[in-house]
Amino acid sequence: MRGVTLITSGGGPRYWTLAADPNKYRISDAIAALSVDWWATKGHSLSGGDKVAIWQYRNRQGRRGVLALGEITDGPKERSDADNPYWIAPVDPAMVAKVERVGVSYIPLDEPLWGGGPYNELLTSLSVARARGGTVFKLKPDQWNDIVSASGQDADAVSLDVEETRRRTDLSPTQKEVLCRPDGGRDAFAGMYSNNGVMAAPSSEAPSSLFCELRISSHGENRPTTSASTPPTASRSSPIWMRSSTTV
Repeated sequence: MRGVTLITSGGGPRYWTLAADPNKYRISDAIAALSVDWWATKGHSLSGGDKVAIWQYRNRQGRRGVLALGEITDGPKERSDADNPYWIAPVDPAMVAKVERVGVSYIPLDEPLWGGGPYNELLTSLSVARARGGTVFKLKPDQWNDIVSASGQDADAVSLDVEETRRRTDLSPTQKEVLCRPDGGRDAFAGMYSNNGVMAAPSSEAPSSLFCELRISSHGENRPTTSASTPPTASRSSPIWMRSSTTV
């Protein structure tokens, strides 16, 4: 999982909760699949670099809470969302109309923060928890910090920076797209390794120039690290699993 940074004091980005109704939008699927998802600003001053917590309104199983964190990486700009396949029919034309939107890159949580669970007190303190609709809600910096801590993120991890990845000149367009996926590109390498951890023949689903081997990180997880003759250089904007333990 890619990381986010705890905020201590001073200026910097603003913090928001973005809320989705799972009966109208397949937010879980969107988080898993989209490298950028376009959210209507609803008249709020959302801008690049702002941090967001993604809230799911109560679903048919009665569950609500935070499914992901994220960062605004594009916009605001006027655009339609009519080509987004995750809207549930029948779609309200107003929901996909050409309005001001911002592009959000998601950081999925391994375990959502569900209401009624260990972090219920934190979740019920959020303004979105008291709302009966709406999309954009302000978060206080200390609430953001509490959500990050509850999510299990490493407080020393660097911020997500998808735009920096896209600007890099040492990566092909295909490599950039893989690394900008919500999973940091890890799914593209599935099935590429033999049982002993040595890389097998390159998968047709992954860029052939991104050759990897499995190593056990200091956190005890299997994470691929690049080892090609002309590998892309891992930077602090790369997914955490692409960096050595000295740079995380």
